[in-house]
Amino acid sequence: MKVSRNCPIDDMYICNCNGLNERDVDKAICAGVQRCSQVYSFHGCRAECGKCLPEIRARMQRTQSSVSIANAPVISGSPSVCTAEFAGAD
Repeated sequence: MKVSRNCPIDDMYICNCNGLNERDVDKAICAGVQRCSQVYSFHGCRAECGKCLPEIRARMQRTQSSVSIANAPVISGSPSVCTAEFAGAD
């Protein structure tokens, strides 16, 4: 499995209500979701208490910032953002 350093695969729980961990949230973000509600929809659930929303937003902002940097002109080479292959990572 290839994992970009901009899309870490970790197992700390972010949403206890739905049992979503960092891996689950990052998987949705790397798939291209744009809003927190889409992270939940991606996994077939919805926000419950909302305590996880600040962390999900922060992870989305970090990834979007990385994507903006990655899309900037590069003299040589091309940075890879969200190139993780998640097949079988569930």
